[in-house]
Amino acid sequence: MNRYIGIIIFSLLTGTAPSLVSAQSDEVTMETLLDRVRIEDMMINFYFDLTQYDEERNHLDNVFVPDAVMTVNGLKLEGRDAIRVAYSSRQNENIGPGATLNMIIGNPRIKVSGDTATMNALWTGILNESLDKEPRLLQQGTDYAEFIKVDGNWRIKNRVITSLSNMPDAWDGD
Repeated sequence: MNRYIGIIIFSLLTGTAPSLVSAQSDEVTMETLLDRVRIEDMMINFYFDLTQYDEERNHLDNVFVPDAVMTVNGLKLEGRDAIRVAYSSRQNENIGPGATLNMIIGNPRIKVSGDTATMNALWTGILNESLDKEPRLLQQGTDYAEFIKVDGNWRIKNRVITSLSNMPDAWDGD
């Protein structure tokens, strides 16, 4: 990210917005860089919301398009309403009373191409059972998402979640 900060500073000082070519030959411009930040912020907020369990858990209207598809460990959910029901009706049986699960998204690799984008990332669930116990790594997996820009806002069109360890029964795709 330091490379991008230098580019931004250079652009601000010189009044230019040079485009760069990364090692993958994907053009990086000020616009694509801003879109990447917007997508990453949306996903960070989404993962934070996973731990809130409020009435409007995950605020899915701000994340998924109405006809989005999400596949979790082989379980295919079609449409934002089906995704909403799945999140509201499934609880992680690994979390006991008084415990807190914190979901973290890490190593997001986001590629923007016009009004579409993709992301590959890792997710990690950290369990905090009480103040006198160490936090423990509860589960981990991968998150692949395809995004489209709708009215200037990024939304998920397709998402594939795969558990790599300690998959909760509630999200077993069988």
